[in-house]
Amino acid sequence: MDSLISALSAIAPEDLQENDDLPLFDGYFLSLTVEPDDINPFDCFDCYGRIAWAPSQSSRPDGFDGSAEVIDRDRGNVLWWQPYREGKKVYNSPQDRRQVVDLLEYGLKFATLTLYGPANSVVGSHTVDIDSVCVGGLEPLEDPKDYAAGLLSDIIHGLKHQLNKSA
Repeated sequence: MDSLISALSAIAPEDLQENDDLPLFDGYFLSLTVEPDDINPFDCFDCYGRIAWAPSQSSRPDGFDGSAEVIDRDRGNVLWWQPYREGKKVYNSPQDRRQVVDLLEYGLKFATLTLYGPANSVVGSHTVDIDSVCVGGLEPLEDPKDYAAGLLSDIIHGLKHQLNKSA
């Protein structure tokens, strides 16, 4: 188990690529799976502001103020975005707007890092899931290396914990 922890500790986060396997040694490998997260960020997180569809001839939706803007149009309707407000600060920069448009287009992501390894049984040798950790609510264009380090650290921590329990 110590050699496995050493091998995992030597991995750089940029070595982990979305939906790819990273071979380690003796049949052990890591797999980073990234899938769409099924939560609606506008229902779960205030930091993205609020959105609402309305007929294009109508005024802003109720509760939307002068900082609200139309960010999409479809079949006679418009999508209003009310930027997040913290006190007097309104988060409506071009980067904030781009982030909201990306969330609408791609949604959030859910990443799972799984450590696989060899096992033997009466039916022969096969691969088993040794440990896995996951994180959701990742922004759509977030680079895997931004969250892979945390996932890798959690796997190593879990293995060390298992090692200490068995000692």
